[in-house]
Amino acid sequence: MIQDKFLIPLPNEATQAMLESHYRQSRDPWTQFLAATVILNKRLEPDFPWRNDTAKLAGYYFSNFKGRNLEPFHTNLKMKLAAKMNAVIQKEVDGKNYIGAISAYESLPNQLKDFSKNAKTSWSLANAYRLLGQSELAIPFYKKAADDLEDGKNKFTSLVWLATSIVGTLDATALANLSNNAGKNELRTELARTDQKMKKMWQELKEDEKRELIVSLKDPLEALVRSERVMLTPPEILFDAWKSAQLALYSENVGPGGSAREGGSPDEIWHLPDGRALRLSKERHPL
Repeated sequence: MIQDKFLIPLPNEATQAMLESHYRQSRDPWTQFLAATVILNKRLEPDFPWRNDTAKLAGYYFSNFKGRNLEPFHTNLKMKLAAKMNAVIQKEVDGKNYIGAISAYESLPNQLKDFSKNAKTSWSLANAYRLLGQSELAIPFYKKAADDLEDGKNKFTSLVWLATSIVGTLDATALANLSNNAGKNELRTELARTDQKMKKMWQELKEDEKRELIVSLKDPLEALVRSERVMLTPPEILFDAWKSAQLALYSENVGPGGSAREGGSPDEIWHLPDGRALRLSKERHPL
């Protein structure tokens, strides 16, 4: 049987510990490279617990061991690192451990963070930063997710949260009285672009997808409408949804002519900006 000469062996726990304790003491660069390759490969196994010092080891490995003669080990381990980090971050976010997800990501050297090009990981990191109140750091990840996600509903959802993060960053900047006008103008331009993308994406969605999104994104869409930042798409979406709901009251469950309509009176409570509340009562009728 022919064995793969590039297959990296997986040492047992005792051998792994010994290698980690002594590999940097070797004066032979090739020996050090081989030992570091075995150590890093073992740490990147799916069932090996992630530790932030693994990020330091990866940074050391890819910074100190370079050259075409190190292939395919170099490329294969970089791909394995990306897969490991994607899995770790998505698992932490799914478990609502947002600090853990961000800590794992930020532990990596900058040159190794390109794995976040994965759309699902970008989405996970964006949510982690936003839910921890760091809307500015969430922006590039929502942008990446919105660009790369293929499902229309997910893409539109990313755009809504991107707009929410931009608005939150602009509001925080204004509250802190920061004078970075160039940064503010760039964010305003990005918000306008996001508004246009939302409109285009909304027009491409199916009616059942729109109904689902209006329910799931009701709160952020309403927050965007209430914001001082001018956007055209969120108010149009909510107004169309409201108009459809009002028309449905007089077009659905209609009995024969002269009979009463089914269903209760469609009463509503309207909360006005000045703090007042109005009760709007509308009675169904048989006409």
